[in-house]
Amino acid sequence: MSKVFSAKRKTAEFNYEFLDGIKTTLTVRSLSTKEQIKNSDIDVNDGESIVKKFKELVKIQLGNNDEKLVKKVIDEQFEDGDIIVFSNEIASLIVEEKEKK
Repeated sequence: MSKVFSAKRKTAEFNYEFLDGIKTTLTVRSLSTKEQIKNSDIDVNDGESIVKKFKELVKIQLGNNDEKLVKKVIDEQFEDGDIIVFSNEIASLIVEEKEKK
């Protein structure tokens, strides 16, 4: 049996509860190589640059969802959460989903 490869992005679903109590299901998608390269030029000595890049990454990761929901998630994670940890955790969901298969 031969293995089949595809450029189709990997996805995973997760539940998100906003601080106002509203719950929704969101889909996270993997980043393409081009997106990874574009966002890899983080200046680790500039906190604003780091946060800006992670906001962009989350926007791409959640790109299959409603834009208003994504903006609300990004704003909430920036203001009240940790957008860097959040981005890394939703990225790990894709790895976990792949390992299940």
